[in-house]
Amino acid sequence: MRQALRRRRRSLHWTQVMRCTELYMPTLREAPSDLTAPSTVFLFRAGMLRKVRGGLYGYLPLGYRVLDRIGATVREALGGIGAAEMMLPRLPLGYEELMAFVVRGELAGFRRPPLTVYQVQLEDQPDSGTRAGLPHSRQQLVVEGCSFDVEPGSAAESVARLSGALERVFERTGLECRRVDMGMDRSGPFFREYFGLSENGETALLVCSHCQAVDRRETAPCVPDGTASGDAEAEPAAGRSVARPAGRTPGSMGPTGPVGRRSRVREVPTPGMRSIAEVSQFLRVPPERMCKTLVYSCGGRPVVVLLRGDHTLSESKLASLLDCHDLAMADDRIVEEVTGAPTGFAGPRGLPSGVPVYADHGLRGLADGVAGANRNGAHVMHVYADRDFPLGVRYEDLRQAAAGERCAVCGRGTYEERSAFAVARLRRLGAGAAEQWGLKVPDQAGTPRMLHPVSFRMEVGVLLTAVAEQRADENGIVWPEAIAPFHVVICPIGRDGAVGETSGRLYSEMGGQGLDVLLDDRGERAGVMFNDADLLGIPVRVTVGARSLAEGCVEIKHRREAQGARIRLEEACSVVSGMVAGRG
Repeated sequence: MRQALRRRRRSLHWTQVMRCTELYMPTLREAPSDLTAPSTVFLFRAGMLRKVRGGLYGYLPLGYRVLDRIGATVREALGGIGAAEMMLPRLPLGYEELMAFVVRGELAGFRRPPLTVYQVQLEDQPDSGTRAGLPHSRQQLVVEGCSFDVEPGSAAESVARLSGALERVFERTGLECRRVDMGMDRSGPFFREYFGLSENGETALLVCSHCQAVDRRETAPCVPDGTASGDAEAEPAAGRSVARPAGRTPGSMGPTGPVGRRSRVREVPTPGMRSIAEVSQFLRVPPERMCKTLVYSCGGRPVVVLLRGDHTLSESKLASLLDCHDLAMADDRIVEEVTGAPTGFAGPRGLPSGVPVYADHGLRGLADGVAGANRNGAHVMHVYADRDFPLGVRYEDLRQAAAGERCAVCGRGTYEERSAFAVARLRRLGAGAAEQWGLKVPDQAGTPRMLHPVSFRMEVGVLLTAVAEQRADENGIVWPEAIAPFHVVICPIGRDGAVGETSGRLYSEMGGQGLDVLLDDRGERAGVMFNDADLLGIPVRVTVGARSLAEGCVEIKHRREAQGARIRLEEACSVVSGMVAGRG
């Protein structure tokens, strides 16, 4: 127990026992009015954080102690898997490329891969700072690193090792998080993200109520809908071309009903109405019976996407389908070149044959729908997917899923939306990046072998915010023992000489056992000291009063518990040490 406490003590750079009268801890009754997230409010009120200027925040001593403890926890976890810390200059390069540049020339002579290196640094984030709060700071403390492996299978093992290290950090810091994997193959995920759940998080996750599958809202798989029932002809599999059936005669059955009973397409004027909402209201047609026609640019070439009017396109799914790294909405000029109409009036009929067309599964079986007429100021009614969509259209899962929909993984539960902060990620970069960066080492036969890099990154300030938000109650933040600014606070009640003497003795003895001790020697009333102790989130409070001392006791209370307990004075140090070590 004492060895564990001393190990934590060595991870910090300052003395472990302090008095409130010597510590800069400007607590506040109220936080600034522009702060609304509970975590940031309590960090300000506890004197841990202050705004320096727009989008920039400074950690005061107590906040920096928490930040330093998180850093020590990260270093311990990464050191446990053999990762070595380094410090590199800040250059206009990605950290992955910079680390590859540093190690590539000497890796073979130093040791055989795999090699894992990382650094901890303050990073500028110029795109942030538009909203108040620590997660939006224009500077963030980040942990970033790379592992270099010879075999693809070893790269997968590095993903597993690094994942284990990150998950140990989350466990020690008390963070409730969710993991999202993307781009799976036989060697595992190409991309893995960790999200700290938070009501104020900026990322929307969908979690299945039955199987607990979790994914980003943008990438969560959707159950194919819109498929008509009772069709005598089998629907083509997802991803295959759909050709219009040949040889049908009036009165035969199509996917949406008798072909001969369908109305002909009719063009109607919709001057100035470009949005789904405007056209839906004007024509009195619900959005789910409308077809959105979107034009994107991929590698400089146009791509047309068809989507149901009440659905939202997932650009992540489209980019993955097209294997496109520069996907972007086409500008007005390209839209008019492809469709013959300005943006807002594009439709699926009469598109050029050389332009690929993809439709979401939600449009399968569209019957008597509405779409753009490919003419300025006009839409068309009575659109049928199997009749009016282009030949060769491919149906794919292209839309964003939504809360309440059936889970596409197990088919039994429904998606529930949770907000979260992205706190860490892992990425297998593959042979392409390695070749670009010249990452080759000779094998035992002297043949050059391409390395397989795996990168990882964690935003420490965002992790701190997520932990604070998850563990806040009405009185302040309940820090886990591993990252609390102090393990124990001693609160002397009254000015009795025996109270002061006993408090000082406990202060010294607990510090000698490796505990981080804060002595509240300000002479405040008991209520003020107790409120500040709760606000700071120090795990254990020891109250020394004349009445309890007369009985040879002190009161010891854990921050998570409603009531304290009287403990014999001679047992106080061992009880507190056990509480800290047992929960830390």
